[in-house]
Amino acid sequence: MIMIVLAAVLCSCGQEEKEPVQLISQGTAVSSVPSDQDEGMEVMLIGQAAPRATWTLRFTDGDGNPVKGVVVNVCDDSACTPYRSDDTGTVSFSGKPFEWDVHILSVPAPYTFDLTQAFKTELNGGEMTFVLDK
Repeated sequence: MIMIVLAAVLCSCGQEEKEPVQLISQGTAVSSVPSDQDEGMEVMLIGQAAPRATWTLRFTDGDGNPVKGVVVNVCDDSACTPYRSDDTGTVSFSGKPFEWDVHILSVPAPYTFDLTQAFKTELNGGEMTFVLDK
């Protein structure tokens, strides 16, 4: 659960003080602000976690057996991160919701795969399965 904390910065700017109104977060008053919006009022979200998602890439042979040692690049618009599939044929990563580019760089012998292909992940996480030929 993400707790949102609100903080208000007030500027009286020569105006008379107004009756405060409570800001409510999950049923608890956390601060107060004037009842009408002054130009000098700024409300900020503090401590809110950025959205995150998790993706899982699975590498198997034609019989569904996991393939260890597949090297894959996962890229956003500015950089790529290489990963290697583990004993379960899996690569997992988390990050901002994004349609990541996935490029398989190499597969262990005796497997083959068309390394010229590129793939896109789902925006908000999920699983992709790649079947390698023998």
